[in-house]
Amino acid sequence: MAYGKMSLYRSGLSLLILLMLSFESAQAIVGGEVTDIDEFPWTALIEHEVSDGTFRYGCAGSLITERYVLTAATCVIPMSNQKITRVRLGAWNLNRTREYECFPASIDVDIESTIVHANYNRRSRLHDIALVRLARDVRFSAMIRPIEMSETKSVEGTAVAAGWGRTEHNTVAEKKLKVQLDIVSMEQCAPIYNDSRLELKQSHLCAGGQDGKDTCMGDMGGPLMQERFGKWYLVGIVSFGRAECGQDGFPGVYTNVVEYLDWVKERIIT
Repeated sequence: MAYGKMSLYRSGLSLLILLMLSFESAQAIVGGEVTDIDEFPWTALIEHEVSDGTFRYGCAGSLITERYVLTAATCVIPMSNQKITRVRLGAWNLNRTREYECFPASIDVDIESTIVHANYNRRSRLHDIALVRLARDVRFSAMIRPIEMSETKSVEGTAVAAGWGRTEHNTVAEKKLKVQLDIVSMEQCAPIYNDSRLELKQSHLCAGGQDGKDTCMGDMGGPLMQERFGKWYLVGIVSFGRAECGQDGFPGVYTNVVEYLDWVKERIIT
């Protein structure tokens, strides 16, 4: 399967944090290839209400059960200028709630509660993971389906990131995009971020670093996935990267999902 160049944009932290770290949180897609309508049906959009009373999709996430979405902690922690309100599932084209008659319409689901990792640290970007509990169970369909979290300790080879965000022309992508990224070893990735006083841990995962291919501004909290024997698994959560995304030699950093399997299982209420 061929993938175009893509970059997911990073936002969502306060200006102070951005200045201290010289990074931006992942939040957009640049130059990606459009997905099929029903491809990656676990991809969720997280809506925020900003201080002026308007709403915007500031983050993404992954549906992992009929009631829970997994995302980045940065997406759900309280901020002075915005608050999380609801989740959209089954979306493909952001300008339409229904794509074609043969596909169900996207749905907006209220949020009952959120759970942020107790040890999440904005400075170190450690434990950047959170659960969103929906106000009701959702019914699965061709457009809405959960993804299984990977239990494989060693993540190698390539992975795929998907979502919406800003394109290389600085416009918001209407349709869901995808990009294929190389997994980068921690031995290669950690030294790149040392200059920024960020110490990467086993709970981090690096991918990308090829010119024009990255997760960048627009889909923080979104999925990094691998396909194994015809089934997709969630291996990472879009977390952060350099402010100028898509640069050769600078991989994006993700939350390593396998390190948090027990944390997730212990907090899901069935």
